[in-house]
Amino acid sequence: MLTGKPAYSEELQRLGIVSEIVPPERLESRALEFAKYISSMPPLPLQAMKQAIDGLAQGAFDDGKMSIALEQAFDGQQIVKLIEAMRPSE
Repeated sequence: MLTGKPAYSEELQRLGIVSEIVPPERLESRALEFAKYISSMPPLPLQAMKQAIDGLAQGAFDDGKMSIALEQAFDGQQIVKLIEAMRPSE
């Protein structure tokens, strides 16, 4: 982005900007799989992460508020749910 040079999917994946590349014919089904996975995760940690991303995007990241939000989000039950949600389905 800073150089203005075009970047291709393989290069973006190598840099860690893109985590997965799928062929066009699998894009919709993979997007739905990903959405289902995200929606199955505990909502509070996701909300805390969204707040962090929004804060960074707006230049208003508050480390203290984020720490409090994460502590509240990751109580014992939420941690268990998060770990379970991250396990690959068989």
